[in-house]
This record gives sequence, C-alpha cells and structure tokens, in this order.
Amino acid sequence: MSFIETIILILLAYILVRFLRALFPQKRRKFRRRFQRRKVRRKRVKTYLSPKMRSKADWKYTKLLRKFKNRYRRNPTNHEKFRIIINASHITYRPRGTRSHWIRQRVRKYLLEKHNVVDRYKMR
Repeated sequence: MSFIETIILILLAYILVRFLRALFPQKRRKFRRRFQRRKVRRKRVKTYLSPKMRSKADWKYTKLLRKFKNRYRRNPTNHEKFRIIINASHITYRPRGTRSHWIRQRVRKYLLEKHNVVDRYKMR
C-alpha cells in the first residue's frame, strides 16, 4: 500500500465516523450533581428600615395622598397608589446611586405592604 492510499483510507474512515456521529448523536451529559444549582426556598426576610425612615416615609405618603385627594376629589386606584408610593420613596431618600436605589426599594416595600397595595413586593 502506498502512502497516498493510506491517507485516502484514513480520510474515508474519518468521514464515515463523522457521518455516523451526525446520524446517531450522543446524549449530552449534564453537569454533575454537585455543580447543579439547587433550588432553595428562602424564608421571607423582613427588610430592615429604621424607625426614623419609616415615620418619614409614612408622613410623605400621607402628604402626597392628601394632595391627590384634594386635587382629584376621589380616592386613588391601586395603580395610582403605587405611583404615589414611588414618588414618596424618592422624596424620603434623595441621594443618587446604587445604595440609594436599594434603600428606596426598601421604603417602597414597606409602604406597599403596609397599605395593602400589593401582597408581596419583590425588590428589583
């Protein structure tokens, strides 16, 4: 057998193997068990908000609610209450930045759950 014939045989074998692999794909293995993410049910943790911040948030919310009622002569819908609470959280804690964002989220969570606008607020 010459050198060229052996190369041709090797190429044919390679092509045949590739063709068979395409026809019969192997089942892909998933990660090992220890690397898979486990779903852990987390307890609902009450977010801490200082008493001063709570009272300020409540005061701003009632002020904005009163303003709404005086202006439109009616009680706000839940959607409007949500918007009022977002506005109150911005007034309650003014600074900008990532930390401020999460503090405002805590203020919103406190107000929304206190006034039964939503059952459970997910901070995002």
